Amino acid sequence: MPLLRAYQHELRYIVGSWAICGLMITGIALTLKTLKQSSSLFIVVTFLISLVIGIVLATGKIPLVTYMQKRIVPQQQGKIFSILDTLVQVAIPIGTALYGLMFDYYSAVIIFAGSGLTILLFVFSLIPQFKTESTKKF
Repeated sequence: MPLLRAYQHELRYIVGSWAICGLMITGIALTLKTLKQSSSLFIVVTFLISLVIGIVLATGKIPLVTYMQKRIVPQQQGKIFSILDTLVQVAIPIGTALYGLMFDYYSAVIIFAGSGLTILLFVFSLIPQFKTESTKKF
């Protein structure tokens, strides 16, 4: 990915990876809804969805970090990346607790569909901002 030299297309890769992730999470909801009877097919489809999510998030992180390195002043990068890393570490147990409570009260189909659609809405709301950012020269 770093060898592609897609400097002007980083935002496209970032948005694309997030959108695919949202679609795959919504796909988990559809899989839960439609493949209840066939457990082996359910396992295969869920495994493939998880694999795609892992690949997409891993490949989407590289352009995101590259974009942030170009946009953040080098003297501030260590501080900003440390803060972001800390926020991610704090979000893990909070997300686990929140989703644990949600799974107690709502069906998995609703939770996965809602999560996937929320990610898609968030991504599509950022597209106008990313379009103006992609026209700027670095």
